[in-house]
Amino acid sequence: MSNHLLVVLAGTVALWTSIGAAGAATHKVADLETLHRLCAEEANPGDVIEIQPGTYYLEATHIPVLRSGDPDKPIIIRGVVKEGKVPVIDASKVNVKRGIFRTEEQTHDVVFEDLELCNAQGSRFPDRETYSHNAGAIYFQGQNLTARRVHSHHNEDGWFATHSADNILVENCEIDHNGTLFEGPHNATHNFYFCAHRQTVRNCYIHHSGEAQNFESRGFHTIFAYNWVEEDAGYSVEVASGNEGNTLWIGNVIIKRTTRERPQRRLLGVGDGTGVARGPSP
Repeated sequence: MSNHLLVVLAGTVALWTSIGAAGAATHKVADLETLHRLCAEEANPGDVIEIQPGTYYLEATHIPVLRSGDPDKPIIIRGVVKEGKVPVIDASKVNVKRGIFRTEEQTHDVVFEDLELCNAQGSRFPDRETYSHNAGAIYFQGQNLTARRVHSHHNEDGWFATHSADNILVENCEIDHNGTLFEGPHNATHNFYFCAHRQTVRNCYIHHSGEAQNFESRGFHTIFAYNWVEEDAGYSVEVASGNEGNTLWIGNVIIKRTTRERPQRRLLGVGDGTGVARGPSP
């Protein structure tokens, strides 16, 4: 791997590990190969993976998160903030398979913090194996997954949560300028495309969707609270056909502006003609 490496000391040092009193480890990581191995094979409940400051260029198709924590001892994947800057994982050199980070259906109790995830596309390089045109910062499957203070930008989808995901929390994040640049046939891409059973998005700054919605929900139970939403390419906030459970919108600021050469679309969307998203009968 030729990922950006930040520490050289008597040769190349990529990982430092300290063990706490309860047996959980803190891993100080300075290359993506080690991060990949910890997330896929080695991390245990309560472990903290600290990604050191810098910019890292993804070379694999994604970083699989296969290890799980416990409800009271999640695995924490955390960037180390230096001079106000978080570590960056840049996917501009590869075709990304669904997400820069990808959790699987069996993954649970994982927290992502203080990271910048950008430039994910599924088919940027046609001479390599290509994937769907909806690569995101994190592709959420599994349960009890949190993203906190993560900046997702210039990906095809900002965030993507599948129907197999449950209890997803995104808070205090910035999500902007996500949307595919692909001009052929494809499904619309969004800053958020969330389909989890239970999902909460709060205290986020969501803006400048590149192609379609700033926030689209097809989940079962959705809480969308205290977010600032502006400058969309499609709808600002939408509850679409899969959201047959409950939705709570509370305390959000949603700003709709007319953009030259771009049609004015809806501030809020409820339902997409299927009759699944609906209120109580009169």
